Amino acid sequence: MEQYLKDQYGVIEDENYLQNEADIVSFFSDGHEYFETGQGYYEEEVTKICKIGDKFYEVDMLAEIGSAKQDRGDRLYWVEHIKKVDYCEITKPIQRPTLHKSEPYYDYFEIRDFLIEKYDHITKSHADKHWDELMEWGDVYNGGFVHVYTNLHEISHKDDEDLREFLKVWNREFGSVTYVHTEW
Repeated sequence: MEQYLKDQYGVIEDENYLQNEADIVSFFSDGHEYFETGQGYYEEEVTKICKIGDKFYEVDMLAEIGSAKQDRGDRLYWVEHIKKVDYCEITKPIQRPTLHKSEPYYDYFEIRDFLIEKYDHITKSHADKHWDELMEWGDVYNGGFVHVYTNLHEISHKDDEDLREFLKVWNREFGSVTYVHTEW
């Protein structure tokens, strides 16, 4: 498997336990380690990519979260069990744009063009509309930079399924915290 698949997408390949498509649900049903949980935070939805032979699958997991009140600080959260595992075959992920050599950020136009090229349902206007919504959750810095946070849990109160799907794509491709140059 190419290194970029591991580095950029965290593709999971286990030749012992993921030998065919029928193994996916049982393998990921015990995937507690794929969820971020701790004091004051948790993820209840996680998407991973796995490789079996020459095929790639996107795996969506939904967990039941347990919690306990602490004497001090925030509640402590953990995964009780995985409630649901869904998967679908996807095309091989393409290599993401690389960061500028001298500047530690992505350029918004590079991100948008990459998403449009890879995903048929994302258009320029679609990406620009949701970019404005992402800016609401980011920390804007001088010089047109923004730290974008796309934690799905934090926006789970939103009823906009289209936005949630866009954020799932963004997280899959660029991670939940991205440093982006936004000056037009």
